[in-house]
Amino acid sequence: MDWLIIVGLIILGFILIILEVFALPGIIVGIFGVISIIVAIVYSFIQFDANTGLLILLGTIAFSVVFTYALFKLGAWNRFILGSQQKREEGFTSAETENSLLGKVGTAQTNLRPAGSALIDGKKYDVLADGEFLQKGDSIVVTSVSGIKVTVKKKEE
Repeated sequence: MDWLIIVGLIILGFILIILEVFALPGIIVGIFGVISIIVAIVYSFIQFDANTGLLILLGTIAFSVVFTYALFKLGAWNRFILGSQQKREEGFTSAETENSLLGKVGTAQTNLRPAGSALIDGKKYDVLADGEFLQKGDSIVVTSVSGIKVTVKKKEE
């Protein structure tokens, strides 16, 4: 009877893990499956001698390795992995680079130490001073634009 309990708990554990992977996403069912397997192994050590418990432990580990390999071959883990890439050519970007700002002149709206805001062509931008701290009201020129990062320096008079 003890063998049936141990084998039943191990089978129940693997069934719960299969349900977790294929049907019931969330983690709770999988946790119960792992707990079921652990209880079966501990129970085998309690009910039988250490050698039998160790044999059941090693058998469960071997079956787990084969089981995991089979799930990989079936593609079960692909549900958890993003299979596509979000490429810039396909329109995936965090922000559009406004290259038209290069060389534009504006005014610092706040002190730039080194970050702050500036008014360029009547529009407010978050900017980063290149090299030196600039005071509010200083005339600035855009030196580079990369995504939403707009770098400016003081305009030479």
